[in-house]
Amino acid sequence: MPEAYALHKMVINSQRGAKAHKDARAVANLQPYLNTTVFKSLYEQLTKKEKAQVRHFAEREGISL
Repeated sequence: MPEAYALHKMVINSQRGAKAHKDARAVANLQPYLNTTVFKSLYEQLTKKEKAQVRHFAEREGISL
């Protein structure tokens, strides 16, 4: 499920060090193909901390949620 993959990469991005940029590119490349309904449903299942990490990633990378 690409939506779960993208969310996971967004949550862990700050912990990835040198691979963070690669992961950010992967998420950006996937974005046009993500099912918005599925993405939002999965996002709602995240913890508050994980949601904050996703929002921070999206703001930093210029990705709309």
